[in-house]
Amino acid sequence: MAYITKDTNIKKFSDDYNEILKNLSISLDGTETDEAKKKSTLLKTLLDERAKLNEEKLEKEKEVEDKKKEKGKLKILIKHQEGVKNEINRILGTNNPDKSNWEDSWNDFHSNTTTNHYAWDARIETHYPATYQDNLYKVKEQLFDITEEQAISLLARTIAEIGKIDRADFVANHGITDAAEKVKIEGQFLNIKAQALLISAINEKSKIWDLPQTYTINTAWTASPFSFTETFEFITKLDETLISKLKQDGITKTETWKIIKSGDAYTAEELKDYGIKLADSSKTTIYKSIKHNGESWTQDKHEVKITNGLKDWVNLVNLVFENENNRNKIIASFTNSPNQQLFTDLRTQTDIEQPFNNHFRLPESLEAMEDLETELTSEIMAGALTSRDITKEIQTIRNSIGQKSSEIKTKDKSLDTTITEILTKKREDLKAYNLEKGFANTDGGEDNRRTIIDLRKIGDLIWEIRFLENNGNVTQPTSKVEEETALTQVNGLLDKHVSNSTDRITLFKDKGFKKVGNSYEIDINQAINSIKNDDSPLGKLEDYLKDLEEKDKEVKLDEFETKAKKALEVAINNEQPKPNDNPETPTPDNGGDTTEGFWAKYVKPRYYQGIWIPGIIALVVAIWYFWDNIVEWWNAPAEAEGKIEVEPNKFARFRQ
Repeated sequence: MAYITKDTNIKKFSDDYNEILKNLSISLDGTETDEAKKKSTLLKTLLDERAKLNEEKLEKEKEVEDKKKEKGKLKILIKHQEGVKNEINRILGTNNPDKSNWEDSWNDFHSNTTTNHYAWDARIETHYPATYQDNLYKVKEQLFDITEEQAISLLARTIAEIGKIDRADFVANHGITDAAEKVKIEGQFLNIKAQALLISAINEKSKIWDLPQTYTINTAWTASPFSFTETFEFITKLDETLISKLKQDGITKTETWKIIKSGDAYTAEELKDYGIKLADSSKTTIYKSIKHNGESWTQDKHEVKITNGLKDWVNLVNLVFENENNRNKIIASFTNSPNQQLFTDLRTQTDIEQPFNNHFRLPESLEAMEDLETELTSEIMAGALTSRDITKEIQTIRNSIGQKSSEIKTKDKSLDTTITEILTKKREDLKAYNLEKGFANTDGGEDNRRTIIDLRKIGDLIWEIRFLENNGNVTQPTSKVEEETALTQVNGLLDKHVSNSTDRITLFKDKGFKKVGNSYEIDINQAINSIKNDDSPLGKLEDYLKDLEEKDKEVKLDEFETKAKKALEVAINNEQPKPNDNPETPTPDNGGDTTEGFWAKYVKPRYYQGIWIPGIIALVVAIWYFWDNIVEWWNAPAEAEGKIEVEPNKFARFRQ
């Protein structure tokens, strides 16, 4: 799922861009309940229609390129024909030591009995001894194998990406302090970087991923020889910790790499055609990367998704070459390899008349060259006839591309209108946060602190505005200075106050975490008690409270943090020693009376004071409350004799 980060920089109307835009458009739906009428639905329809048009346009453009390549074959055929003619002239020339006996030349190449020999047969048989089982390589966590050519392709692709690492950035971050090891790894890196440049050049010209020593670009090989051992050692050191420190600029972030599984085995006749002779064909099998399926040849592919740049590229190569047996196997395959020796010698050849001795020349015959010239002439004539038709087809396809482009522009206008509408809505949402008031307590006493949640919402809105204004590039600022100023402040507050796995606020929550029934909650008292009994290096209750107080100065605490702060204050206050009621009173601890004397002299009197003083208060209250009854009881005898007259409700009225 695509989402916006501070590093997001994607092409407008790419798949990821469209997915993000669809999510942002939901804010335009408001209270609309009819799915068909929702603006997010209408936007999705527009994006899908545009994507389909663009796909059709790309298919047409590919058709044009294929047609142009087909047309370009004619030029290649003509060049080949010229080369064949030159070779025929060389063969017919007088200064050719081998022209009198081509059979001898052939034998010189294959055997080891002639004077100027290469002994290909003996070399290749030695290279594939009876102990060599096959050319297959295991793939980690998979049930299939791949051929050596696919293993090389995968290795070359990864080296091309490793070579994009910035040298200064690598030197600054590899962290190796030992002088000898530092020189070693930096030297390995430079060698791999040189190989990567050549690998990329090969791919640019031939569209394959191969190692320089198995391919030449019409020039002699001059770079340092490729070292498998050195490369594997370097890749081992390129672990996740180091990768996380390195910049990813220029490195391909996403790609789908297709691992082609091993296919059918080569027959003896096919191997012979390739000049491969096995020491024991009953013990050695060489496999292809294709297999016969009915009337056609097919490939079984396993896709590996690259989504995390350099980390995934290293993981890709480790699927095969983390295996020690695979490493040793490929090193052995390229040690004293006959074809490499031949290529190396041919690249150093400066004179076409040099015999096999030190510079080997492949055998050829006049008859073969003349047959090839005839074949090329026939193909050139056929190509000339079709070239005109191809030109017409290309023009027709280009007209179709123009029509598709026009339709896409119409869709883009409608989409841009909706994008502007989304942008306006996001700025309205941002306005509700009153950014102009800032993020702190003002001198006038107005509290403009925000909660972490609000800070995140503000930051997200500004990232989204950047995304919409800059066509998918969040690394570029918005058009409004106040938004960028607010984003800087928000990021500063979030970086400073968002909890992480090692801070005290997070640890406080962890200590209070408990299960209640089928759910979980954070018990503040449990956390406090745990901290009291813990010798954690994060400190005591006072340290936890201090962190919350510091956070509270710049950010509004959430409900839990507010409760935790109050609970910590109470807990710390209860732990403080209470002031003595009578500092003059001597105690056994400060040199006064013994325990018994102290009790008789000070505690017992105060004990009785604590009883009779409340008793007096209770008596006064009782008299006051039952006064009417007392008066009535007191005057009853006199009243009976008619000596006095009482108003019994006087105090009752007073109380009321």
